[in-house]
Amino acid sequence: MCALQLWLNITTSSYLSVYASILNILKLKQICITHVHQAHVSDYQQNVLPAILPAGIEGFHCHCHCESGSDVFARTLQHIESKFAKWFPALKWINFGGGHLMTRNDYNVELLINTLRSFKQRHPHLQIILEPGSAFAWQTGPLVAQVVDIVEDKGIKTAILNVSFTCHMPDCLEMPYQPTVRNAQSLALEAAINGGENNIYRLGGNSCLSGDFMGSWQFDHALNVGEKRNIRRYDTLHYGENQHV
Repeated sequence: MCALQLWLNITTSSYLSVYASILNILKLKQICITHVHQAHVSDYQQNVLPAILPAGIEGFHCHCHCESGSDVFARTLQHIESKFAKWFPALKWINFGGGHLMTRNDYNVELLINTLRSFKQRHPHLQIILEPGSAFAWQTGPLVAQVVDIVEDKGIKTAILNVSFTCHMPDCLEMPYQPTVRNAQSLALEAAINGGENNIYRLGGNSCLSGDFMGSWQFDHALNVGEKRNIRRYDTLHYGENQHV
């Protein structure tokens, strides 16, 4: 399904004609709603969405969460309904997106069930869709990497691994995440400078990307070529799950 995402800080009414033209060209069937908690939602509602949705729009896609609990979803849903419920009668479905971390130990599943049931009672014609991708991959296992070389430049030792951050762990470069590495402690990036005597290394990926490395890590022993490292990404695997087969 094609998707067109509209950020809620677009408040100029002139965008509406452009948006409608794009919808007609691409024959899109959904509008994506993000950041509904922002104060400018009212501007978005008044200036961008018309009273009658463009032909072909069948659903709203609301992606507003990241590793969130059901209590956050319940609060967000109040804003979604208060700002966008006037268009619900014209829709066939509503997608509440991802970021629902249902398998986390402290996740309140009963609250989620009750929240969804209550919403369905208020809007029985809408098909409800969720995308809990992170919940399926949460804490499912480590990525095992092998040290293939150790290089030193300008006082920084880098352990080259047979995996890649950009290919296998893109979340660690694109998001504010870091993995947990077995027998190692994460330090500030500059700690690797002249840190070799203290078993401090940067971890380097095996791609040609100059930024394919991660942080500074202090190990409990000097690393050797050939040894294996468990890179535990229990909280971030869902971003790179397509590379973990």
